[in-house]
Amino acid sequence: MSFEELYLVLNKRGFFNTFQVLSQFKEYKAEKGEFYRILTDFSNYNSYLRIKDKLMESKLINLEKNNGQEYIGLTEKGKAVYDSLLHLNELINEEN
Repeated sequence: MSFEELYLVLNKRGFFNTFQVLSQFKEYKAEKGEFYRILTDFSNYNSYLRIKDKLMESKLINLEKNNGQEYIGLTEKGKAVYDSLLHLNELINEEN
């Protein structure tokens, strides 16, 4: 993924909303219904739908079925991006 493609993904509101919700769960993976419930507590459901395909195409999230339930989770690549964003945030806050 080029920097320009990454910027387009990062610039979408749903990107941060998705990562914010998934970061609240152990192993960054949530049952689909629970994910949607938490997401809609602070954001519009459509914010996720607008970015979902791009996140999957970039292999930052995956959808899986297990025992009849669907889960949304960060991939290893998604976890690395999340950790990098946390680190970047810490660096920015150190300067202030």
